[in-house]
Amino acid sequence: MIKQRINSKITTKIGLLVAIQAIFIVGSVIILSYFESQGTLLGNSVNIAGKNRFLTSSVLLQTEEYFSGFSNVSAVNAAMDNLQSNLLLLKEGGRASVPIELAPLPSKYLHLWDTINNRWQAYKEFITNNIIKPSLLSLSPTESLVTGNGSKKESQFMASALINLSNSLTTDLGNDVRNNSQNLILLEMLLGALNIAILILIFYLVRKILTPIFALTKAASEIKKGNLDVSVDHKGNDELAMLAESFNSMASSIKTHIERQEELTAILQTANKELNKKDRLKDEFVGIASHELRTPVQSILGFASLANNGQIETKETYKGTLGGLQASTTNK
Repeated sequence: MIKQRINSKITTKIGLLVAIQAIFIVGSVIILSYFESQGTLLGNSVNIAGKNRFLTSSVLLQTEEYFSGFSNVSAVNAAMDNLQSNLLLLKEGGRASVPIELAPLPSKYLHLWDTINNRWQAYKEFITNNIIKPSLLSLSPTESLVTGNGSKKESQFMASALINLSNSLTTDLGNDVRNNSQNLILLEMLLGALNIAILILIFYLVRKILTPIFALTKAASEIKKGNLDVSVDHKGNDELAMLAESFNSMASSIKTHIERQEELTAILQTANKELNKKDRLKDEFVGIASHELRTPVQSILGFASLANNGQIETKETYKGTLGGLQASTTNK
């Protein structure tokens, strides 16, 4: 058996359809994964922005406890460092903890972050002037309040303003997260609609490819019934078009062969009729000839037998008998 490399245009068409569908599916997965990851990163930023409120409250609590004599400078510095680190992480992005990864803060929020940072720097300066520096001079919390011209109310006001700004940033980021979620849903619906459209297109193209096969099946069924006046439309230059053309050629050849066979059969039947007619004429001729020759031959044989036995003696008798035979023949 001779093996040939498959070089089918139909296979190429089907492979192209499969490739388009596969590329679309992979592209859809990549696009959806990207937007989901962006939404996740933005959601993490919301959590970190919300954490600013907690850390700001923690700084305020530590300062109030310090002024009340229930805390120390180390606790205040730790609370301040945590808030400072959280602000930098919110802006620059990075890994907040092992499972949480942050992207850099979007540029449209940087002005709000700068406002929060400026308020934080002012609050930090207030704490430095009223807690850190007095502690270096070994002043008591009560003395530091007097020395720094500070008050608990001012600390609460500055912390409250910082918390409100953090709330605004958290709210804006949360709105973006909700918008992104809605956009992601719309994108999924759009990709789903496109996927359905591509499947419909593939179904249409496959049906178009299979249409010649259906036509060939129907035509073969008609030929099986004896109807040779069928043909299959063929367009293009692929294997199915070549098969349809070959089928039409085969049907035409069969029809021509059958018509030629019918012509030859008619000629043979005519010749057979002529032979039968001539055979009947021959039989009639032989019958007539044998009948006409039988009587004179019998007479000759009879006279010959008499002559052989010596029963005929004179020429006159023979002539008379022969004359009578001739007369009898003439009358017949």
